[in-house]
Amino acid sequence: MALPPFRFATASDLRFGRGEAVRAVPDIAAWGKRLVLVHGATAARAAWLREALEAEGCVVTGLAVAGEPDLALVGAGV
Repeated sequence: MALPPFRFATASDLRFGRGEAVRAVPDIAAWGKRLVLVHGATAARAAWLREALEAEGCVVTGLAVAGEPDLALVGAGV
């Protein structure tokens, strides 16, 4: 049985461990200065990240989602 061709796209940089989220802030800011921060219904849980990115010179737009976001949901929110 031949396996049909397929692609699997995923994040290029996965980080795990204590302190990794904070250490990722400069790398996130390097992607661009205008960012969309997708978070759950409670924006306060992501406030530390928003503040850290703004301290790096980023303009951050928050996007609250109820479940797991997909590209269509993020596109509609932007």
